[in-house]
Amino acid sequence: MSVSIKILVEGSLCIALSIALSFVKLFALPQGGSVSLGMLPIFIFAIRRGGTAGISA
Repeated sequence: MSVSIKILVEGSLCIALSIALSFVKLFALPQGGSVSLGMLPIFIFAIRRGGTAGISA
Protein backbone atom coordinates (compact mmCIF):
# COMPACT_ATOMS: atom_id res chain seq x y z
CA MET A 1 0.00 0.00 0.00
CA SER A 2 1.68 3.17 -1.20
CA VAL A 3 0.91 6.54 0.36
CA SER A 4 1.86 9.68 -1.47
CA ILE A 5 4.25 12.10 0.21
CA LYS A 6 1.83 14.95 -0.51
CA ILE A 7 -0.93 13.21 1.46
CA LEU A 8 1.41 12.55 4.39
CA VAL A 9 2.60 16.17 4.45
CA GLU A 10 -0.93 17.53 4.18
CA GLY A 11 -2.07 15.24 6.99
CA SER A 12 0.77 16.26 9.27
CA LEU A 13 0.11 19.95 8.60
CA CYS A 14 -3.58 19.47 9.38
CA ILE A 15 -2.69 17.72 12.64
CA ALA A 16 -0.30 20.52 13.62
CA LEU A 17 -2.90 23.16 12.75
CA SER A 18 -5.50 21.23 14.73
CA ILE A 19 -3.27 21.21 17.81
CA ALA A 20 -2.64 24.96 17.48
CA LEU A 21 -6.34 25.73 16.99
CA SER A 22 -7.37 23.62 19.98
CA PHE A 23 -6.08 26.42 22.23
CA VAL A 24 -8.50 28.94 20.66
CA LYS A 25 -11.86 28.85 22.41
CA LEU A 26 -14.87 30.29 20.58
CA PHE A 27 -17.01 30.46 23.72
CA ALA A 28 -17.27 28.78 27.10
CA LEU A 29 -20.44 27.10 28.29
CA PRO A 30 -21.81 27.68 31.81
CA GLN A 31 -21.24 24.08 32.97
CA GLY A 32 -17.56 24.15 32.06
CA GLY A 33 -17.56 22.98 28.44
CA SER A 34 -16.24 24.98 25.53
CA VAL A 35 -16.30 25.04 21.74
CA SER A 36 -12.96 25.17 19.91
CA LEU A 37 -11.80 25.04 16.30
CA GLY A 38 -9.47 22.08 16.86
CA MET A 39 -11.22 19.49 14.69
CA LEU A 40 -11.87 21.72 11.69
CA PRO A 41 -8.58 20.96 9.85
CA ILE A 42 -9.08 17.22 10.38
CA PHE A 43 -12.62 17.41 8.96
CA ILE A 44 -11.38 19.31 5.91
CA PHE A 45 -8.58 16.78 5.39
CA ALA A 46 -11.05 13.88 5.68
CA ILE A 47 -13.38 15.47 3.14
CA ARG A 48 -10.55 16.13 0.68
CA ARG A 49 -8.67 12.82 0.98
CA GLY A 50 -11.38 10.34 1.94
CA GLY A 51 -12.36 8.34 4.96
CA THR A 52 -9.26 6.17 5.28
CA ALA A 53 -6.86 9.11 5.34
CA GLY A 54 -9.18 11.08 7.62
CA ILE A 55 -9.43 8.26 10.15
CA SER A 56 -5.67 7.76 10.13
CA ALA A 57 -5.12 11.47 10.82
